[in-house]
Amino acid sequence: MKPQPGVYPRERPRATESKAEIAVYEALKARLPSGWYAWHSLRIMLEDGAFAEGDFVIASPKRGLLVLEIKGGQIEQRDGRWFQNGRPMARDPRVQGYEFASGLMSRLARDHCSPPAYGVATCFPDIRFDAAPGEDDLARTTIGGQDLPWLDERLKSLMERVLPQPRRPHGAWIERLHEIWGDTWVPRLSLGTRSRLEESQRARLDEQQARTIEMVERNLNLLVEGGAGTGKTLLAREAACRFAGKGERVLLLCFTNALAQWLRQTIATPNVHVSSVGHLALDLLASAKRSRPEPGDKAGWDELVLEAAADVLPTTPREWDAVILDEAQDLSEVDWELVLEIARGKRLWVFHDPLQHFWPERELPPRLAAFSHIQLPESHRCAPGIMALADCYQHPEQLERLTPAINDALASNTIGIVRCPSESSVADRIANEIGKLLAAGLRQSEIAIVSVRGQTRARTFGLARIGAYRLVKADDPAAANEIIDDTFLRFKGLERPAVIITDLNLIRDRREVRMYIAVTRALTALRILGPPEAIRADPILASLSA
Repeated sequence: MKPQPGVYPRERPRATESKAEIAVYEALKARLPSGWYAWHSLRIMLEDGAFAEGDFVIASPKRGLLVLEIKGGQIEQRDGRWFQNGRPMARDPRVQGYEFASGLMSRLARDHCSPPAYGVATCFPDIRFDAAPGEDDLARTTIGGQDLPWLDERLKSLMERVLPQPRRPHGAWIERLHEIWGDTWVPRLSLGTRSRLEESQRARLDEQQARTIEMVERNLNLLVEGGAGTGKTLLAREAACRFAGKGERVLLLCFTNALAQWLRQTIATPNVHVSSVGHLALDLLASAKRSRPEPGDKAGWDELVLEAAADVLPTTPREWDAVILDEAQDLSEVDWELVLEIARGKRLWVFHDPLQHFWPERELPPRLAAFSHIQLPESHRCAPGIMALADCYQHPEQLERLTPAINDALASNTIGIVRCPSESSVADRIANEIGKLLAAGLRQSEIAIVSVRGQTRARTFGLARIGAYRLVKADDPAAANEIIDDTFLRFKGLERPAVIITDLNLIRDRREVRMYIAVTRALTALRILGPPEAIRADPILASLSA
């Protein structure tokens, strides 16, 4: 964008000890010709790495560019030599200006732009004189303190005397000059860069947290409790690899196929078998030559799991030495029948998060109360503002205390609440947000769309594409490289740097748990989309949007 004409900086000159430069700056502010530009202290880095500075660079869009070199104090020439306050000057008054102008033109040329013409003039603002120096390169290109009250007219005359006839300019040379001068800089990271930095920080924290296992690995039965982002899945995976490394055969179980697939992809240690509870039952039945197709509903899964637990396991050798279970709060009573039977007499470690307990009728078995118990510390996975928003859904009474952190996240674009004109426009807005996230440096493999409804009601769940973007389910073999579109329950235990939450208008019950789970899937960036009435229906979002 082209800057507005005038003097830069707008309010006061850049930091300088030169009273002469300050005097010229004030004169330019008062009398710069209309439509012209002036930059105080424009600095460039030359191609050889040297630094160069022009005291003032003045630009007339039609005429060209003038470098105005300022020399303060008492300036005199005696016996062909120049003196400043009685001392010999290291260089003649215009040498620095010439060198800077040459470097500046080369700098602009590298950006494929150039002014109509350019030249160098000299100003001695602390002295007044009737006749300019006789030295030919100064005779017609020097002004003094007597010229400052009429600086607008003097600058116009200087431009005509100093600059050659204008040629056709190239490129946006004024815009580029302003960029080189450096108007405003606010430190920011793109979402993509921020995501990768945060990932490296999480890796260091994860290494520290994994030492927890060293303190508890002698426990045969262990119950590990922690909220979203406290490292439950990390520790479960680390424990499985550690036990397998010592020769144990380890069964690592979880609730969803998507989490099981991700765990398999991240574990290269032999002797670790990863499965969801349901698919373990399928495998057990198949090994007993009682193969079944995947059921289509919960009742079918319950029947299959119960058959594996009651009919197959009692007559099947238990080949695992250790069973590690993640996301245990989601298991049904029938699931627990299978898990406890297969772990009977073996090491059993259970990881759970009571805050993500979605089904009220599903509880941990009473016998787990006798297990050794550890509580994981606070979350270090999600960005602070995202975690603050998630905490609001668990503790609405803390909204006032947590609002500043959320507002900071809104201001930094970590969180975005996007109002869609209507329900029918949501898919288009999702595509738009994906485009913005990609433009901010994120990859498609770092983005997930998460519905807060189940599979049968989620609006985007069956779509293969949104806009130009391909979508896959969380358990799709291609999920590692594509945008995931899934439900909050199927995405449990997983995470992505950027998460887009949708289907707010379809929430009918358990809003707090649905939103807590969905929000905590986001590591770096969170977008919440919905029509205005759906956002207003959410007390937390409504208060933030007020």
